[in-house]
Amino acid sequence: MSDRTRIERIENNLCIWCGKIPPVSGIQCCQKCREIRSSTEKEQSRIKRQLGICTRCPMPAAPGSHRCRSCLDKDNTRAITKYYSNADQILSIWDSKCVACGETEYFFLTLDHIKNDGYCDKQNGIYKKDLVRNIPKGLYSPDGLQCLCHNCQLAKVRNNGNILTSDSTWTCCLLPWGKCIHTKGRIARMNKTEYDQRYWRLRVYETLLKYSTSEVPICVCCGCDNIWYLTLDHIDDTGAQDRAAMTLDGSTNMYSRVRKLGYPDGYQTMCANCNFGRSRNNRICPHKQLTNSSCYATSVCE
Repeated sequence: MSDRTRIERIENNLCIWCGKIPPVSGIQCCQKCREIRSSTEKEQSRIKRQLGICTRCPMPAAPGSHRCRSCLDKDNTRAITKYYSNADQILSIWDSKCVACGETEYFFLTLDHIKNDGYCDKQNGIYKKDLVRNIPKGLYSPDGLQCLCHNCQLAKVRNNGNILTSDSTWTCCLLPWGKCIHTKGRIARMNKTEYDQRYWRLRVYETLLKYSTSEVPICVCCGCDNIWYLTLDHIDDTGAQDRAAMTLDGSTNMYSRVRKLGYPDGYQTMCANCNFGRSRNNRICPHKQLTNSSCYATSVCE
């Protein structure tokens, strides 16, 4: 069918395939042609899958898929472009800036639940990708959300759901009365909840120190030494396999798993901005490409 014939049938409100009856609302062909074409395409796809050929082109299909590597890359690029386009629209509500530290680098920004009720959305099957897709459509309200960089969001999680302030300190001393290397002076007696929290912070500090090349934990990428922002990064990008293995060996988090394995190689200390920024930017930290980024966020605790 020529383009001219196709355009004429569309202008005359006729099915583009048979040109005899009006099309179904919302598409350009009638119901009969739609069913015939659908059954034909399904049969062609079935034959191509049996032969190991891409269902979209004549190229061989990639291992474990019904499409070739080229078609998969195109689909992935299209999905990422759509995702980032929606994300740009959403983050512009907060001027594309972290409300806590003012970070403006796009790859470092994310959505955060102000009241720490993100688990409620996850229980209902609503994840961050669903927020990015549905907020521009008006299917989800941005009320209750805010824009944070990954550093500030990680610090908020570690600070009992509160954004860091000048009074926030990384206290990990376990003695009922004593001094901590992260605080100035003595600390009061603690209850079991506070003890458990300080015990966890101490183990995190020890783990990050093991994979740091300096006397204190420090990001290997940008040099950030704020303990609130630091996390473990997989050098060879095997985080998915590690998280899958956690469910098998009973580890509650990555830090306990690393300690249980005796601090194996393959990990490094990195701030959350560099960690997530690299994963969203083809394994290259954005602050190495753009000079206007403040990846090394100054500690508000000092």
